[in-house]
Amino acid sequence: MLMTTLYKYEKNLLKILIILMIFHLPVSSKDSASDPLNQSVLSLNPMNFREIIHILAHDSMMGRPTDGRIGNKAAQVIANKLADYGILPGLNGSYYQNIPLHEISVLPESELKIVCDETLQFALYEDYIVNSTGMMSYLPRPLDIVFAGFGIFAPEFDYNDYQNIDVSGKVVVLLNGEPYSEDLEYFNGIYPTIYSNFQTKAKYALARGAKACIILLSEKDLRFKPWADLLVDYNLPEMTLAQTASEILTIIMPYTKADKILDCVGAVIEQDEFGFSNFSNSSLSKATFSFKGKYTDKTFLAPNVVGIIQGRGENVKDEYLLLSAHYDHLGIGVPVDGDSIYNGVLDNAMGVSALLELSRLLNLFADNLNRNIIIVFTTAEERGLLGSIYYAKNPIVPLYKTIANLNIDGIAFIDNFNSVIGVGAGFSELNEILNKVAEKNNLYVEVLPYELSKVGAFNRSDQTIFAQAGIPSMLVMEGTDYLNISHEFGYYRLYDYMVNYYHSPFDDLNYMINYDAAMQHVDFLLSLSIELINSEKIPEWNAGTTFEIERLRTRAERR
Repeated sequence: MLMTTLYKYEKNLLKILIILMIFHLPVSSKDSASDPLNQSVLSLNPMNFREIIHILAHDSMMGRPTDGRIGNKAAQVIANKLADYGILPGLNGSYYQNIPLHEISVLPESELKIVCDETLQFALYEDYIVNSTGMMSYLPRPLDIVFAGFGIFAPEFDYNDYQNIDVSGKVVVLLNGEPYSEDLEYFNGIYPTIYSNFQTKAKYALARGAKACIILLSEKDLRFKPWADLLVDYNLPEMTLAQTASEILTIIMPYTKADKILDCVGAVIEQDEFGFSNFSNSSLSKATFSFKGKYTDKTFLAPNVVGIIQGRGENVKDEYLLLSAHYDHLGIGVPVDGDSIYNGVLDNAMGVSALLELSRLLNLFADNLNRNIIIVFTTAEERGLLGSIYYAKNPIVPLYKTIANLNIDGIAFIDNFNSVIGVGAGFSELNEILNKVAEKNNLYVEVLPYELSKVGAFNRSDQTIFAQAGIPSMLVMEGTDYLNISHEFGYYRLYDYMVNYYHSPFDDLNYMINYDAAMQHVDFLLSLSIELINSEKIPEWNAGTTFEIERLRTRAERR
């Protein structure tokens, strides 16, 4: 689960905010007889589910890194399971969609210098981190620095930070985030847009000829994720697709380190509880930037694992449901209490095991399924959603033939639940289907809490890449209305996990998991999958949604 504007900390923040949203609501029990599809519950195999988790999260897997070697062992386990279940390979007789990846490490000897009245030397990790090397940028000659606000060009909102500012051949200083709004017609109100993430800012700077960009973090950013904690998240080398589009050097820096820079470019910024709130720019440029980057790098292959289940419906035989889960984790990291293996049981060995169990059951029921199913276990999700990005660029069937994506990134582990949350469901007609299946299962759909919307929950895992490719997508979480536990105990379990286990060596096989809750989640995903596979109607994006245009484009171009 990694990507975009402070993605590495926002994923932590996202789950912590869930803690704050727990309420002890009235409970109800699930009546399996209410749903004719729930005969499938008898076929769920909890022991099989546990076995796969234990294999993938065992120390011998070394944390399932994306490295072209050890991490590929997990891919082999998954491919072997698909073969055991009789699921067809997705790529000309092979389960492996091999992805060329490029890994770059920035060395501490790199020199970042800014000259403005005086010469300022900045130290890697102490003063800045590198979000993108721009394919190992080396910029020894001084370049002028200019300021361009949030670095956003959004014609649909009549907003352009680059108006009357020439950044060609220069280094542009930008503010993290986007203009605050509570109006859905202006930057989607409280919902973050794509304009707020690092990659989009860098892309627009590059399109205008900039050589590099410096993105400043606000007081709010640093309050949610202190600099020291952010450094831990940036401990891993940068990873990109080997044949990635052009990028520019992107530096991330606390605003506290940039006072003199802002003075020299004539920029005045204001902050409030929501981040950067206002700024002025005199278009003055008295500062220069140089960067003598030093690097090590390597290129290797890491696979997505892809299978396919063929449905039997004649009228919809050329349509597909895409089910996905990422199998990678963080590998070997900073030791904590002598343990350096980041096993990733909840993130995302459980999700992989859930998708394998779904695949097994759906293949058994294939004679009763109308549409086909594509099953994708993505790699390098933790390194920037690279596996899903590669699949979206190289789909095994044209994108327009994929009716929807259900992504699995985390499975219920605390307690059985009375509600579910469809992250991203509100963007499309998937919301109607989710409500229908929830009702059949004596559950209800919770509205995505404001706190989760505020940090862009939808943009934090592979579903956002499939959505950007035009495919209606969502991630289904268990809701916050638990069946058996009190508010206090639910708070304790979530808080304890986030503080002491998440993205640490202790998210391992010793962690306490409620497997009944996990099986309920898998059962619900099975019912939801079957409903989508056999539905007469193809879910569409809601009118005016950002992703609707790409859907129309892929259909028109038949790709």
